[in-house]
Amino acid sequence: MNEEGPLGSAESELLGSTLEPTGGVGEDVAAGANHTLFLSSDGTVWAWGQNSYGQLGNGSSSTTPQATPMQATGLPTIKAIAAGAYHSLALDTAGKVWAWGQNSYGQLGNGSITTTPQGTPVQIGGLPTITAIAAGLAHSLALDTNGVIWVWGNNSYGQLGTGSSGNNQPTPASVTLADGAVALVAGWHHSMALDTNGSVWSWGRNHYGQIGNGLAGATNQLTPYQVSLGVFSSATAVMAGGAHSLALLSNGTLKAWGYNGQGQLGLGSTTSQNLPQAVPGLNGVQRIAAGGYYTLAMNATGTVWSWGQDAQGQLGDGDASATNRISPYTLPSPSGALAIATGAYHAAALSADCRVWTWGSNNTAQLGNGTSDTNRHPTPGSILAWSRQLYFDGDMDGYGDPWQPAGPMCDVPPGYVTNKADCDDFDPGVFPGAAELCNGLDDDCSGEVDDGNPEGGDPCDTGLAGECGYGTLTCTGGALLCAQDQPPTSEVCDGLDNDCDVSVDEGVLLTFYRDADGDSYGTSGQTTQGCGAPPAGYVAIGGDCNDAKANIKPGATEVCDGVDNNCAGGIDEGVKNTYYRDADGDGYGNPSLATQACSAPAGYVTNSTDCNDANANIKPGATEVCDGVDNNCAGGIDEGVKITYYRDADGDGYGNPSLTTLACSVPAGYRTNSTDCNDANPNIKPGATEVCDGVDNDCDIPPNIDEGVKNTYYRDADGDGYGNLSQTTQACSAPAGYVANSTDCDDAYAHIKPGATEVCDGIDNNCAGGIDEGVKITYYRDADNDGYGTTSPTMQACSAPGGYVANSTDCNDANASIKPGVAEVCDGIDNNCNGSINEGNPGGGQSCNTGQSGVCAGGTTSCTLMGVSCYQNTQASAETCNGLDDDCDGSVDEGLCCGQQAGQTSQMQVAQSTYSHYMYHDNWCCIGSSCPSQCFEGTYYYSQYKINESCYWPGSNGSCYDPDATWFVTCGSWVQCTFDCNDTCVPGGC
Repeated sequence: MNEEGPLGSAESELLGSTLEPTGGVGEDVAAGANHTLFLSSDGTVWAWGQNSYGQLGNGSSSTTPQATPMQATGLPTIKAIAAGAYHSLALDTAGKVWAWGQNSYGQLGNGSITTTPQGTPVQIGGLPTITAIAAGLAHSLALDTNGVIWVWGNNSYGQLGTGSSGNNQPTPASVTLADGAVALVAGWHHSMALDTNGSVWSWGRNHYGQIGNGLAGATNQLTPYQVSLGVFSSATAVMAGGAHSLALLSNGTLKAWGYNGQGQLGLGSTTSQNLPQAVPGLNGVQRIAAGGYYTLAMNATGTVWSWGQDAQGQLGDGDASATNRISPYTLPSPSGALAIATGAYHAAALSADCRVWTWGSNNTAQLGNGTSDTNRHPTPGSILAWSRQLYFDGDMDGYGDPWQPAGPMCDVPPGYVTNKADCDDFDPGVFPGAAELCNGLDDDCSGEVDDGNPEGGDPCDTGLAGECGYGTLTCTGGALLCAQDQPPTSEVCDGLDNDCDVSVDEGVLLTFYRDADGDSYGTSGQTTQGCGAPPAGYVAIGGDCNDAKANIKPGATEVCDGVDNNCAGGIDEGVKNTYYRDADGDGYGNPSLATQACSAPAGYVTNSTDCNDANANIKPGATEVCDGVDNNCAGGIDEGVKITYYRDADGDGYGNPSLTTLACSVPAGYRTNSTDCNDANPNIKPGATEVCDGVDNDCDIPPNIDEGVKNTYYRDADGDGYGNLSQTTQACSAPAGYVANSTDCDDAYAHIKPGATEVCDGIDNNCAGGIDEGVKITYYRDADNDGYGTTSPTMQACSAPGGYVANSTDCNDANASIKPGVAEVCDGIDNNCNGSINEGNPGGGQSCNTGQSGVCAGGTTSCTLMGVSCYQNTQASAETCNGLDDDCDGSVDEGLCCGQQAGQTSQMQVAQSTYSHYMYHDNWCCIGSSCPSQCFEGTYYYSQYKINESCYWPGSNGSCYDPDATWFVTCGSWVQCTFDCNDTCVPGGC
């Protein structure tokens, strides 16, 4: 385990109960490393065992053990105790904490760190009212009435939970849980708490997984961590051992985690756990206690179980063989246990017959049986029988009269209690902890009358004037009086009578000016006085020269209106306007004829943008019409009024958006719409019936292919023939990796499918709804939670523990995206754990564009160590007469005649319709014996668009007409393009 000393602790109790047996008796036991404490019903503390550090609290320290119980000195009435390794804590009935023993790490919380033993209890200062305490190896914890945790002592592993480690804390520091704590415990180097929701929190050392966060190692938890307990997530008690942890759940079952080398988790094995695991064979547990390497539990009837290490007989099972127990064992004695406690190698218990029982190691007399020896003591022995001093409780308030004792005895008769804390047994409203009232009585038996200003603190009226009239109710002499809150002060302008002379703000009032027009400037002829902000209709600044108009005020902008707008003494200075002659009365002026005035003279306007002041219809903003005139004075003629028409080459009534012309009426072969997506096929057009052929038949927007006619297929990632209902695709036929059914319940594993054989792996293998029925299997650690485990470590179970799975095929358990069954991607990693990298050419096999020209543009993707790349399908070659760009230089059949006879280039103008066109002919060609001996290939041009190409005979239109005429668009400039009579084009500059 480690070389550190062990922890001692009392038991953790059921939430909402107390440590008291029937009758309200408050006895308890606690065990440290080598000493034992006993709390008697009268509030006294008794101790025995090792006292080298003064941990027995009897006023001294000694290397000689104390073999019989001895009372700790200097303590008030105590209601709770706790034992650390070599120090002790006590909580008195007033909520104060006391400490004694070793203080090498500041664990006594008195502000000092010293190696000198502290044999006398000292009260810890700086704490609010405390309700619970706990002691670790060398650190201490306390819980106040508001659910705040207070910590001090050793913090080598972050066991204080303050966010740091490596430092000792000699004075209490606070740690807060979001919902407030209700219970706390301390282990050797870790701490635990329970909040108001029943959630478990842990912090400190995590070398063996005792924090319960799924990890184990050198990384410590420096702040509280909420432990996940599974289905029954509400706990009622917690307990921390040397390096293991336990939680008692609301259903009476127990969960354990952390170090398990001695079987102290009770799981039937010696395998340590970093997540909570259910302890089998236990129910009805109400209290738990954890020693160094062993654990005790107790139910409501007082039955005690033990498990873990038994080297010194600390299990109390009477077995002389010192055999560890890895599962809970029922102790034959003591019967009717009321409380249990565990030290490093010894244990203690209280029984209902008023006896203290001890067992285990006795090397420092920690068993209190009058001896000190190195023998094992595996059988519980009774070392102390006590009797209870009782006191009559006449007013039945739960607190006894110290002047009416009875006893001593073990049982508590009606009308008697074990405490003598009542200071007035004739008044049931007077007892320790009662609410203090302003009545001249010590209601809470604190020794003070009316302490804490009871019933006071509310505001009241002193009856004095001004600010002196405010007071606070104060309990004085058993009566509530109104005490003045403040004395008279100098008068300030705040609407209050500060000097209490019945006058308000005298001599300090401010002057405000009437602002009738609301322009923030007032007139000096009408003022008022006040404090703070001006009253409604008044401002703090005067100087307005016209308080009837808000736009006339100091600083206003001067406007041309014959008025002094800015109250500066001048009128219309620098603000007259320029106006322009509007001879045609269209509202737009002539820029060459202007005048200055405050308002427009007749026949003048403020703008100068008219381009024709003799025609009222010609002006800026007029509608431009196609009439050869600049109607809107914008500098252009007929701009924006020509209509765009679209080429309809296939005659299906829908135009090509890429081939347009501008005109005032539609030309032949054009349409007003541009919605055709294929102008070479009349069957492809908007509204056509979509068929599953990989083509957008109906030209919808945005373009869709085969919409509404594809079939649904389901992803079969694991190749088992069954698809994933939540992962679908639409296609005309089943794509690779997809099937037509959707009944797979886990598409990451091929062996999980309908009809498969069910195995115990935490998975529904046959998709029938059942999991692992009737068999145990081996589970493998799945650190990255990807559903695939590694070969070590393993666990045997019938259902997968947290962080484990049923297979061991993961090749990288630190990366959830790397696992068997996933799609291999092109990244140089064995993604699917099959031993190969990038197999199957992932991302490859797809058509792609290499970015080159001609036949070199077509490529196929391929996966390499560098990623997915595009490799060309055809290499560049010499240019041949085939209508292709063989050498990938962007030109087709360049430099080749390709069946033509070289001829001269000429230009001739021909008339066609009402437009002028130009035809270029570049080559002579012969079309067989039926053609004239000289024909030429020509191309018509209109503007920058190629209109038609035909084979012409000079002077005889149509003699060598090419029936395969096509349409082309140039690259935005005049381009020469050679055609033969079979429509083979060789671009010459496109």
